[in-house]
Amino acid sequence: MDLTNLFTQISTRMRADFEESRTAFTHSGLKGTAFEETVKKFLGEYLPQRLELCGGQLVDATGDISRQLDLILFDRHGTPTLKRSGDSRVIPVECAYSVIEVKAMLSTSELRTCFENMQSVRKLKKTAYLKPSLNIVQHVKLVYGSEWDHWPINYFIFAIDSIELPLLCKNLYDLQQEQPIHERIDLICVLNRGVVLNTNATHTTLSPLPDTDTRIGFKDTEHSLLLFYALISQVLSQASMPPFMFTDYLKEVRF
Repeated sequence: MDLTNLFTQISTRMRADFEESRTAFTHSGLKGTAFEETVKKFLGEYLPQRLELCGGQLVDATGDISRQLDLILFDRHGTPTLKRSGDSRVIPVECAYSVIEVKAMLSTSELRTCFENMQSVRKLKKTAYLKPSLNIVQHVKLVYGSEWDHWPINYFIFAIDSIELPLLCKNLYDLQQEQPIHERIDLICVLNRGVVLNTNATHTTLSPLPDTDTRIGFKDTEHSLLLFYALISQVLSQASMPPFMFTDYLKEVRF
């Protein structure tokens, strides 16, 4: 199978869908929803079936809640829905693996909006899960250069177009250089330009997530969708969640 050709065809169809939506809808909200549906359809078809996607918000056991998020990737089998309205849901942060924001044009101001949305996700605490001390078999995950007993949420951006990639990299660096490694925007795919990612000092290794040995870089490529898919698949194929403890969300309830 020629995967390069396959993903080139998928990219062409996505661009056609984006352009059709851009032409058909005059309201920016409707355009945005249509763009999100195109990306959701692609991911739903090509990511492992144990993952599910929705728009909505994440909430933690303290009641803190994120901003509205375009696409949340979560565990299909272990996730309860706390609230549903149309295609949007409110789900526990413990059950989420990744967030993907979808943008038609990723400008400097839109990047800042994504950064603020990311902060609303990163502030949430994953606490309502079965702790390793109670498990017979213990699994530790090495993510962002550290060990975790749960999956830390990844934050990606998918854009149709953007400002020039070198400027996008600079703006991203300026926004989050003071942020801890696990509280950053991890990866940006710009369908019409390339991918902003994490690389080592010699640019010989491309990574979806930052760690202590990487820096922000970019790959200017016509195969941006294939590279994006390959990188996030590398992450999501390893993602798993411990058993969710719904009772931890009921601490303030008196029966």
